[in-house]
Amino acid sequence: MKLVLFGLISVSLLGVPQNPRLQEKKVESRTNTSERDTLDSTRNKRTLDVLRTKAFAERASTFHDLKTKVITLSRIADLLWDFEEDFARQLFLKSLDNAARKDDATLRELKITARGLARIRRQIIGYISKRDREWAKRLIDSEVVANQADSFSTVQVNVETAYDLALTDHPQGAVEFAERSLQSGVSPWIVGVLVELRRKNESLANDLFLKVLARLANEPNVNPNTLLFLGTYIFTSPKVSPDDPAATAQVAVGRVIVYDITADRPNIPPSLIRAYLQSATAALGRFTARSEELPLAYAAAYLILGKAKRLAPDLAPILSAQMQALSQDVPAAMLDDSTYKNLAQSPPLNLDESLAEVDRLTDSILRDGRYLSIIEQLWRLKDYSRARTVNEKVSDQHLQLRLRSLIDFGEGAVALERGDVRTGEKLIEKMPFNIERTILLLGVAHAHLSAKRVQAAADALRDASQTAKKFDDARRSTLLLLAAGEMLKVDPVSGTTMFADVIKDFNNQKPESLRRIVWAQKVEKGRVVRVFPLNVNGVSYQLEPAFRELAKADAETAIVSASGLIDEEVCANAMLAVMDALLKSPQKGKLQ
Repeated sequence: MKLVLFGLISVSLLGVPQNPRLQEKKVESRTNTSERDTLDSTRNKRTLDVLRTKAFAERASTFHDLKTKVITLSRIADLLWDFEEDFARQLFLKSLDNAARKDDATLRELKITARGLARIRRQIIGYISKRDREWAKRLIDSEVVANQADSFSTVQVNVETAYDLALTDHPQGAVEFAERSLQSGVSPWIVGVLVELRRKNESLANDLFLKVLARLANEPNVNPNTLLFLGTYIFTSPKVSPDDPAATAQVAVGRVIVYDITADRPNIPPSLIRAYLQSATAALGRFTARSEELPLAYAAAYLILGKAKRLAPDLAPILSAQMQALSQDVPAAMLDDSTYKNLAQSPPLNLDESLAEVDRLTDSILRDGRYLSIIEQLWRLKDYSRARTVNEKVSDQHLQLRLRSLIDFGEGAVALERGDVRTGEKLIEKMPFNIERTILLLGVAHAHLSAKRVQAAADALRDASQTAKKFDDARRSTLLLLAAGEMLKVDPVSGTTMFADVIKDFNNQKPESLRRIVWAQKVEKGRVVRVFPLNVNGVSYQLEPAFRELAKADAETAIVSASGLIDEEVCANAMLAVMDALLKSPQKGKLQ
C-alpha cells in the first residue's frame, strides 16, 4: 500500500511525461510571441515618431522666414525618405514651389534677392541629390535652361551639389556630380569637393583630381589663382599646418594675391604631383601679353617653377621660357625677387628686439597695442610664459585682465589636449566668471567623461552652468545647452531639469544676436585688433548633439523643449535633431 502511495505521489510531483517536441514547440511559441511583441512595440514607436515628424513639417510650413521654412522642409523630407518616400517627395516639391522664381514686389516683401532665392533652390537640390540623383540632375538642367540672370551656372550648381554629397558621406554621388560640373569647365570650388572626398575615400578623390587636370588641358583660359587653388590639394603653405587638409594661405605678391603652394603636403603620390605640374605648365603657356591677368599669371609661374625645379626638372626650362615671354609686359616690380618675400616662412619672433622697440614708445595706447600684437603671436605659438611676461607691461588694466584670462584659457586648452586635466583645473581656479572659464570647464568635463570619472564630470558641468549664468553674452545660451547635453550622460534627471533654463535663455536672446555668434574673442587697443579662437578639445558649439541626448533620455521633454524655442532657425535645428534621434534610434527587431 505504501509502495502504491509513493508511486502516486511520484507521478503527481513529476507530472505526466510529455513529448519533447511538444515542449520545444511551447518554448518556440513563447519566443515567437515575445518577438512579435517587440516588433509590434517597435512598429508602434516608429509610427509615432514618423507622425511626430510630419506634425513638425506642418509647423515648419508656417515659418515666416522663407529660407528657414524651405530648408527645414527639405531636411524633414530627407529624414522621412526611408519611411514614407511619397510624403518626402511631396515635401521636396513643396520646398521647390516655395522657392520658385518670384516678381520683384514679392522679393521685396520676402526681404530676399533673386540671387538669394536661386541659392536656396540650389540647397534644396543638394538635399534631393542624396535621395534621387536623376531628379536632382533634371532640376539642375531646368535651372540652366531657364537662363535667368538669377540662376547659377551649371558648373556651379553641379559642383556645389557634389560638395554637399561629399560632406554627407555620399562619395560616389559626389564624384558623379563633380564630373557633370567638368562638362562645362573647371570651378575653383571643386577643390572643396576634393578635400572632403579625400576624408572619405582618398582613391576616389585622387582619381577625380586627375580628371580635373585632364579637363584643365582643354580650357582655353584658366584663371591663374584657380590653377594655384587646385595646387593646394597636393601642396600647402609653410604658414599653415600641413596636417590640415583644408588649410590654405593667400599671400600678397606685389599688387596681386596668390595661393601659397611653397610647402609640400605629406603622403601625396608622385603621379599626382607630376600630372599637376604638367597641366599647370600647359595652362600657363596659353596666356598672352594682352591678358589682364598677366601679373597674376607671372606670379603663378614663379611659384610653379619653384616646384618644378625640385619635383619635375624637365618642365623647368619650359616654365622659364614662358616666364621670359610674359616678363615683357608685366610691371617691373614683378621681376624683382624681393616682391616674393611674403612667400617665405615667417621668421621666428625676436622677442627682446621687439620689446625694446615697443618700450621706447611714449604713447601708451600705441605701446599697449603693440604689446597686444606680440602677446597674440606668443599665444599662437603656445608660449604662454612669455605672453604673461609681456602682459605685465600693459598699462591698461582692463586690457591686461582680458589678456590674462585668454592666456590662462590658451594654456588650459593645451593642457587638456595632452590629457593634463589637473593643470586645466588649477588655471580655472584663477579665472573670472567669464566665457573662457565656462568653455574650459566644459573641456574639463569632457575629459572626465572620457575617463569615466562621472562625479568629477558632473561637478564641472554644474560649475560651467553656474558660471555661464553670470555673464551677459549671446553665446551664454549655447554654453548652457552644451552643459545640459553633457549632464544628461551622467545625471539624466539634472540634465533634463537644466534644459528649462536653456530654453528660457535662448528665448530671451535677440535673434540677430544669435546669428552673429563667433567663437573667438576679439581684443582691440587703438588701431590694433587681434582675435583669439576659443577652441577646446572635446567642445563643439553645435546645439544638435545636446537635443539628441535629450531625445534619447526623454522624447516628450525633448519635443516640448525644442518646439518651445521662439527663434525659427534655432527651433528648426533643435527639432530636426530630436526627430533625427528618434527616427534613427536602434531597432530591437527588423521591421517588415
